[in-house]
Amino acid sequence: MKKLFLDDIRNPKDCTYYMHSSLVPLYNTMDWIIVRTYNEFVKYITDNGMPDLISFDHDIEEDQIDGDVMDLKNCKIIYGKTGYDCAKWLVEYCMDHNIKLCEFIVHSANPEGARNIQSILDNYKKYEK
Repeated sequence: MKKLFLDDIRNPKDCTYYMHSSLVPLYNTMDWIIVRTYNEFVKYITDNGMPDLISFDHDIEEDQIDGDVMDLKNCKIIYGKTGYDCAKWLVEYCMDHNIKLCEFIVHSANPEGARNIQSILDNYKKYEK
């Protein structure tokens, strides 16, 4: 089974402390492919195809400030990509390539972000049927 783990900091074993006990054995295995950013996520799937399972984190890239924070008129925030952006890309990729969406888990500690990822992927699963 090919398993992809999207998280900027954690490793799969770290999820065993807060995920449902039924998932602990899954996260305890060493056979996860770990990607840390949106670009790594996209590259892995486009180069290797759809994995059997993806575990999503939401907060994967930090926002950055472009310019001097003291000069708010000429300063802008560059928003980092999130696990939700990865999920949106994945849905589009599946639709564009007529590929079935794989199984997924959302392990994010960000409740709103986790709900958003879960929602877009659940909705696409319904659409597939």
